[in-house]
Amino acid sequence: MIIDLNLVKLLIEKKAEDGNYLFSAYKIEKESGFSRDVLSKLRSGNKDLNNITLGKIIDLSNFAEKHKNEL
Repeated sequence: MIIDLNLVKLLIEKKAEDGNYLFSAYKIEKESGFSRDVLSKLRSGNKDLNNITLGKIIDLSNFAEKHKNEL
């Protein structure tokens, strides 16, 4: 398995034209199991991606790969 951290970062940061995040924290949590609270902290800059466990990075990576065409 190869983890594309650039794709994960894009998933976390990308916003739609209306200014909202492309994927809601709820959707990401529901489909991947990644905590909305942690995602919110990542998006606000209160938590660094480097401090997330590998297992959770894999969860985000799998979600990002599944929705790659939408990113």
